[in-house]
Amino acid sequence: MTTISVGEVNKGVYVDVGFDVNAAPFTLVRIHFTSPDGTITFFRVNPDVTAPATDSPPIKQCKGDDVVLLANNYLLYRTLADDFAVDGNWETRSEYRDAVPSLYLGDPGVLPIGKGV
Repeated sequence: MTTISVGEVNKGVYVDVGFDVNAAPFTLVRIHFTSPDGTITFFRVNPDVTAPATDSPPIKQCKGDDVVLLANNYLLYRTLADDFAVDGNWETRSEYRDAVPSLYLGDPGVLPIGKGV
């Protein structure tokens, strides 16, 4: 779980995909975001979304210990000021495509967004 508030800029959103997305060069990586009430949806794609070749920093989970995501096994996006207009639990979902073509849609995740400062 990443701690982000409404309007925050340059905060990392880490989405675990569970496999090496750089094994076959990807043609598209995308993260879909849906607001708590489902009325706001948007997505971000590469190059704004990356699949870093380094392990993530420790990430706080909703429950349990911090985790480190393995290199090439997660997507990273850095927030813009207008990304999250409302607080609450946003749904995230990853998408991966390569030249084979292969398509992978990740399981939905939860991204808590706090009230703006």
